[in-house]
Amino acid sequence: MKAHEIQKKILQVISESREILDTYEIAEKLQSNSQEVEDHLSVLQDEGLVELRPRMGQGDIAWLTARGRIALRDPNYMPQKAPSQVVNILNVIDSQIQNLAQTGGNSVIRQAFESDLNEKIVELIDQMVELVRSCSQIDPDIRQDYEFEALGLKNELKKSRLNLSRIREMLSFLGDVEGTLGLTVRLTPYFLALSPLIEKIIR
Repeated sequence: MKAHEIQKKILQVISESREILDTYEIAEKLQSNSQEVEDHLSVLQDEGLVELRPRMGQGDIAWLTARGRIALRDPNYMPQKAPSQVVNILNVIDSQIQNLAQTGGNSVIRQAFESDLNEKIVELIDQMVELVRSCSQIDPDIRQDYEFEALGLKNELKKSRLNLSRIREMLSFLGDVEGTLGLTVRLTPYFLALSPLIEKIIR
């Protein structure tokens, strides 16, 4: 079986399960060895299709991201490389999550709500949504997913306690929407403006 076929089966197993599965449970359902599943999950995480978190003594637990759900619906889906601005802000969030994990916390931090800052972020996100809406080359379902993730990000950033893992997932999706390379380039200026604003909130 080819690598992409195994990875699709892994996505299907995760999607069809009513519970969050760990590496060993996925391997058992696929009648495969856990090391092979771990390798494929690592690739899927790099592509933004799954999220992984360690579970004590049982390997990583895995769940689908928005992009993972899209990949299952559309067999021709190919993730594009996210703009460097997206990668930079995701690295900042990853660092925060790692710091919280080392201190025994989870991926939730407190933030002081700043209305002016939040208004600027909401305005930028709305402009990104309008840009994606105007692109006729994007599948309507993907446009709808984009709007859903954008709304989720706006709501999450308004909270006094931020779920960094969720923010990371949504930002990754918004910066790497399925479409054309031209659209990715057109989204880049918004991330140039958005990234430092979000950094102010999560630091």
